[in-house]
Amino acid sequence: MQIEDRQFEVEQEENSYWVDRLLASYQSRYYKGDPDAVYSQFISKRREVLDGLTKDSARELLRKLLPSPPRTRYTALIMKPQLPVQLRLIQAAQHVVDLTEGHRTALAIGAMATAVGLAWLVRSYIKSRSP
Repeated sequence: MQIEDRQFEVEQEENSYWVDRLLASYQSRYYKGDPDAVYSQFISKRREVLDGLTKDSARELLRKLLPSPPRTRYTALIMKPQLPVQLRLIQAAQHVVDLTEGHRTALAIGAMATAVGLAWLVRSYIKSRSP
């Protein structure tokens, strides 16, 4: 429990944690215009679950989920890495705004133009620094 609390404190110091929480608040079925209310509810539910968690209750839950030896149910656990924050933001934006193919093309052209402009700027800077 102490490890979970410490990890939670460390996560709260990261910007990515707050981006995730805001996205989760806006996507929550409990969202009614106030992300702070959703976050407060999340914190209270989290505390309620952690306070009710004991060594025996965790053991009992795992025995129900993963019986040993397996009888009728087999469980495969797969760990998938979390997407970077930038990709999660893009995915969230695509869910909120259904982009048409024309908009996607315009976005791609704008991104390429930005990349070319940045490359030209870097090249100019390097040329100005060389003797």
